[in-house]
Amino acid sequence: MRMQHALVLAGAATALAIAVLVTFKFRTIESSASHEKLEATLIAPAPADNGEVDVAASRLVSCRWRVRNSGKVPVIGLKIAASCQCQIEQPPPDILQPGESVEVAVKIVPPNGGVATRIIPLFAQGATQPLGQLSVRLHVSVSPPAWIVAPAAIDLRAIAGQTTVQEFVWDAVEKRTNARWIDDIHVDDPLVVAAVVKIEDLPWSEDGELCLRKYRVGLTAVARTAETHRTQLVFRNTETGRQQDVPVTLEVLPTVSVIPSTVRFESDQGSRQVTLICRLPEINQVTPNFDSALLSIVSIRSQSGRALKFEVMPRMTVTQETETEVFFHSAEGEPARLVVRLLPKS
Repeated sequence: MRMQHALVLAGAATALAIAVLVTFKFRTIESSASHEKLEATLIAPAPADNGEVDVAASRLVSCRWRVRNSGKVPVIGLKIAASCQCQIEQPPPDILQPGESVEVAVKIVPPNGGVATRIIPLFAQGATQPLGQLSVRLHVSVSPPAWIVAPAAIDLRAIAGQTTVQEFVWDAVEKRTNARWIDDIHVDDPLVVAAVVKIEDLPWSEDGELCLRKYRVGLTAVARTAETHRTQLVFRNTETGRQQDVPVTLEVLPTVSVIPSTVRFESDQGSRQVTLICRLPEINQVTPNFDSALLSIVSIRSQSGRALKFEVMPRMTVTQETETEVFFHSAEGEPARLVVRLLPKS
């Protein structure tokens, strides 16, 4: 009786071992039932001694493999399982006979940096599991820290008398375990104030060695009068002393501008329209200050957005060239200046 139990247990163990073996072979992409098997060898670009292919970042890599049917039956309906990381350049034939080889080509998206393995399965018609795979180990050389796009000249626009804030973002590739490359960002200028809004660490390389650090910086302009001002934004590492200066141009616009800024009349010739651009929403009334003996200025009852229109007309005929000024005053900021030139009859 004990002998029978032992035989039953041994038989069960053998069956379990066979089941495990079958499952193992099934997952290693070989079907013992169909005797279908594909082997792929990378032929271009040639890998280095460590098996890696050195490539450039942000550029598709064209790879070629030799695919061989090492099974015992034809592979019918052979296809490459393309994904968002690859584009098929040269597809395989529909049928691959036993022992037959063929070349296939695929363009592959490289990693941002570091090392990453790209695996592309090969399927046959009706197969639920791949019969082989195209595999390549790509290496993108990055020498961190480095800017993705180096900070270039910055243009700031502000309105006179108003505090204006603009946010800028710069991306740098850095080693994840290292301290931040930039630890001091400032402007040595009373008209522009720099403040680090936020620094984000995001994954970059697929091996986890590199990260993408986003430096968000807010620049605040505090100019009181309309002018064009130039200064510098300074990126600095206080430990190494490394410093990078970025030119900043601050254009401060008046709260109210008049277009055109100069009008010209020959003799008593007609009238001219000028438009006032109001850059603050609370400005809805502008008062002109002018020489009423020379000019007549009337507000035109039409308003488009923040634009106001005025009609300018000479009131007298001059005997010599005369220049006068009109100042349009608002509740905020400096007045807008209009130059009017009156010419005598020729």
